[in-house]
Amino acid sequence: MDYGTIQPIDLTDGEKEKLESFMAKAFVTLSAEAKERYGFPHVLRLRNDYKLGRCNLRRSPDAKGVMEQLSLMEERIMSGYIKVGHALFTAFSTNGSERRPGVTDCDFIQEGAHAIFDAMYTYNGKNRFSTYVYYCVKNRLVSFSRKEEKSDGGEVSFKVKKIRAKVRELMQDYKIDLQTAIERVQSEDHLDEIVIANLKSSFARRRSEFNSESYSTRHNEEMELMLDVIETTELEPLERIIIEGKLRDGRSFIETYRNSPDGVNPATGKPFTRAWLGQVYLKACEKLQAVYNGESVSQTEAA
Repeated sequence: MDYGTIQPIDLTDGEKEKLESFMAKAFVTLSAEAKERYGFPHVLRLRNDYKLGRCNLRRSPDAKGVMEQLSLMEERIMSGYIKVGHALFTAFSTNGSERRPGVTDCDFIQEGAHAIFDAMYTYNGKNRFSTYVYYCVKNRLVSFSRKEEKSDGGEVSFKVKKIRAKVRELMQDYKIDLQTAIERVQSEDHLDEIVIANLKSSFARRRSEFNSESYSTRHNEEMELMLDVIETTELEPLERIIIEGKLRDGRSFIETYRNSPDGVNPATGKPFTRAWLGQVYLKACEKLQAVYNGESVSQTEAA
């Protein structure tokens, strides 16, 4: 879905009620399927796997039917509720913009729209969907703003992380060096010099931060191999956060993350449980092990 071309529409009260009813029922069906498949009801992971062809749900006709119907409704739901986020887009894009170099209004619209995209798959019917959308968009933009703001500690912004992932993908797919990949991304995405400078420093910092004194007892070659596996494994965003956090901070990371603003489950509005994050961590470890062993993660999950 191209979020930049969303045209707002007005939905009737009757149509809103029908959409809300369907989304709530769909969430029940998809949650049950996700729990059976992954061990926990990660509906967004199920949606992503289905859309990326990692699973076809042929053994679960009810879930497949719901997924197909909801997919057909995505554009209308997005157009019908995008106006809920308009005031938030404006407020977040203008407030503190000097602390977020390289971030544009479109970035906030993209993030907010993606929050609505996630919300239509995680809506449980306990509140009106417009209320749930507002909450989801606001949380997403708060998190996005904090990740994008410059810090004295040299924290890498979320936007740079996304560009860095694209650079790594180009290097792997086309067997080109770092500088060539950066130049290609700069040309294709029309990135300014500030973003490029932050991108280059992030690659250097990423290696050094995991080779600090806290990891001095580990062999450098083993650490390099571990980082390469992490970078080339297709991890869900939360899986990557947990893996990299535990690698950097050890056992204390999960509890620290749970108590941070980012550690809130958008489906419940409450912090993720330790058990949930523990399962996320174990699933990520399985993917890393598969890549390390030369296996295809997508093949092991397809069904």
